[in-house]
Amino acid sequence: MRTQRVPAARGLLVLSLLTACAPTPAPPPATSTPIPELAQAEQALTGYFAALANGRFAEAGNIYAGPVASLQANNPDVNPADHASLLERYCTQNGGVCLPVGKYAQRSAPAQDTFVFVVEFTNPDGTTFEIGPCCGEADTGQRTREFTYTVLLLDGEYQVFKLPPYVP
Repeated sequence: MRTQRVPAARGLLVLSLLTACAPTPAPPPATSTPIPELAQAEQALTGYFAALANGRFAEAGNIYAGPVASLQANNPDVNPADHASLLERYCTQNGGVCLPVGKYAQRSAPAQDTFVFVVEFTNPDGTTFEIGPCCGEADTGQRTREFTYTVLLLDGEYQVFKLPPYVP
């Protein structure tokens, strides 16, 4: 039996075509945020809610960087730059439920400076905080007990951009 020799150039062409048809290997995973940064963001969020729950509104005001329009609308007599007083009113008069974090259900870092947490809050009696139906809605038995918060790293500081749950 005779074997047929393939010229070198033709062999390279066949090899390159086979290589081109081969599946492309998956790219390496995107660089994930180092664990210490995620832990620091978590610590900032825990500290924010602990400060609110314990009446340390100036401390919480230094961590909160979210919108103040609704806070200002409910408290027109308070300077919009006075986050501490706005947060105090929110927690004590405007329906904000300012409780400590009881449990982290999820943690993620979708970007280098962005951290997303799903948390549950703990009532003073140790039970998990839940929100049921509101304002005359039918009670279907469903309760909200997990709340999502974003923490951003801005100018070297971890900042929270959302208020605690609201119950009218």
